[in-house]
Amino acid sequence: MDRVTRALLVFGVTASVTLALAGSASAHANLASSDPAANALLDHAPADVTMTFTEPPDPKLSIVHVLDVNGADVEAGPVHAVPGQDDQLLSPLPDSLPDGVYTVSWRVVSEADGHTTAGAFSFGVNVAPGEAANRIPVPTTPPPSALSVAGRFALYVGLAILFAAALVGTLAFGGDVPARRPLLLSGAASALLGTVATLFAERATVGVSMGELLSSSTGADFIWLLGAVSVAAIAAIVASVRSDRISLLVTGVAAAVAMLVRAIGGHAAAAATPALQIGMQSLHFMAASAWMGGLLLASIAVRAHRDRDGGAPIDEIRRYSTLAGYALAGAEVVPALTEAEVVAAWDDLADDVTLLMLTAESRALIGGRLEERPEVVWVVLPS
Repeated sequence: MDRVTRALLVFGVTASVTLALAGSASAHANLASSDPAANALLDHAPADVTMTFTEPPDPKLSIVHVLDVNGADVEAGPVHAVPGQDDQLLSPLPDSLPDGVYTVSWRVVSEADGHTTAGAFSFGVNVAPGEAANRIPVPTTPPPSALSVAGRFALYVGLAILFAAALVGTLAFGGDVPARRPLLLSGAASALLGTVATLFAERATVGVSMGELLSSSTGADFIWLLGAVSVAAIAAIVASVRSDRISLLVTGVAAAVAMLVRAIGGHAAAAATPALQIGMQSLHFMAASAWMGGLLLASIAVRAHRDRDGGAPIDEIRRYSTLAGYALAGAEVVPALTEAEVVAAWDDLADDVTLLMLTAESRALIGGRLEERPEVVWVVLPS
């Protein structure tokens, strides 16, 4: 295994853990309330069932059935959105609904992030809901598929590589990105494959054709994301065969735009202050990418320098370390601001302005020139 492959492997594992732990909370489109309410006992049959969710559901991809005790559908028409209320769905009922117990079985797809949630509740018309409602199977929210997890992992890692190659490569390495061609091509391929895999995973989870998915608002988010990632990938391919800084910076800007598009298609869009939340989430993504992606560049640079000159690129590592300290602070502070959380170790975080995450051999090569500095945080990675 060569140095680039090993560095990419370490970076991928680190990135997946950090982005998974540091991401925003998963709210999804959960059922907040309903009319009739769950377990309600009514004197008269309702004209419809109205459900309110914590995030706007996609009407084209959402399914609602009202079932009698025998499991037969009794709704009078397809579910649709309530005009002026994008977080509500309405399922019409027939005019003469007989007395009995009815179960509302639902499965919705969030317009904010495309995640699927499901559940059921019951109500009675002159009959108290009880064991009769338990005869109806209750749908459950499906867990993320292996393809979805792998796709998101590849997408985030790929964009992080492209953004870090531009930002850290320019500021810390003077535009001389180590292993420039394989690094940029790997990032472009990872981001593209990850986007496509996530799209196919969504289609499989929702259970509709690709045409139906792409014609929905959820599908529109995927189209925008695929377009933005494609532009970033093309820019990376061009930059991989050139040695100038301009093509590198264009790649970084394109990757940042793709991160912004991804944030627009996520939970932040459903927040009370969507513009602020989308901006903060994008900044978090970029900060985490600069920190972890820079680690990848630093590791490759140290190994290449050692093989060529028997030493370490001290100045480049020092510049990256300072940049990584601020990036790490940003990656931790932004989620705290967006989710109103408290950074428990703020004093320690503020002092750790320099971060070095290298292999044991690389640390030995740098030696005492940085070893005595108390503000340096050493994280030794496996060789």
